[in-house]
Amino acid sequence: MAKIVLSKSQIFIILILGFLAGLVIGEFLRIDYFWLVIIFLILGFFLIVFWSHGNLHLFLLILFFILLGLTRWQMSLPDFNNPDNIYYYNNRQISFIGPVENINRKITNQQLIVNSEFINNTPVQGRVMIISPLYPEYQYGDIVRIEGKLE
Repeated sequence: MAKIVLSKSQIFIILILGFLAGLVIGEFLRIDYFWLVIIFLILGFFLIVFWSHGNLHLFLLILFFILLGLTRWQMSLPDFNNPDNIYYYNNRQISFIGPVENINRKITNQQLIVNSEFINNTPVQGRVMIISPLYPEYQYGDIVRIEGKLE
């Protein structure tokens, strides 16, 4: 079989396209992290063993970058099943406490970014944007209690 000769820039573009293909595949395919690690280890082993086999190592590198894109996509997705995160409580009436991290005052309202710390004395993490009237004015670091439906 003839060896495919590519320049470094062509190889780079092919690997980037493999990464992007992994991002697209990640939208439709969910793989448990355990199996991703196993596949990474197997691919890494084959990359080391077959590095001198021209076309095969390019194919394995493309697979590696596809898997890297798929892993990156899955890592970016929030875990909605974890009650330690504020977005677990989406579309529910809640009451939470946290400090104001950012304030953006507009003509008719103010937008507050609040770092949620507790929901019903249960520690949570996450930031929430609150749109409130101009008054009362809030300052950075103020501890606020917010009640309402989280959307």
